[in-house]
Amino acid sequence: MIPSSFYPPEANELTVLCRRVHNALNKHPKYLTKGKRAQLDWRAFGNSLGPHFFDFVKKSGNAFTLLEDPPRFLPSDGNWPIEKQPKIEDAANLFARGVSQVRNNIEHAGKFLTEEEDQEKRRSLTLAREALWVLKVAIEKHPDSKDLFAKF
Repeated sequence: MIPSSFYPPEANELTVLCRRVHNALNKHPKYLTKGKRAQLDWRAFGNSLGPHFFDFVKKSGNAFTLLEDPPRFLPSDGNWPIEKQPKIEDAANLFARGVSQVRNNIEHAGKFLTEEEDQEKRRSLTLAREALWVLKVAIEKHPDSKDLFAKF
């Protein structure tokens, strides 16, 4: 196991907070996918925040990179794609393709462990900081915050 000290504090905080949100939302069926195996539906969570939340995030400027140049995903061939992902245009994708993808890249794709270029390291840190900010604001502003996150 790789010690958490290899990761910036923001990356560690994001992964822990995502885990806590995931556990809280797992107790509410409207945030789970349908089918044989229930999984967290980040799109449903984003949609529950509504377009006003997305507008707030966009206007804040605190998630510029996350929205304009979203994180890529690591394909099965193990090579990061060169092409950019489409911009994020709504709250559902802010969580499905933004926040959760940043977390997945840290936890499963070796972000902060395999990067060699300073520019890529800075980008990963920016994405982690922005995703963390978005998730904290979502917890604070969610219309069901007291019910969903009472045990935070």
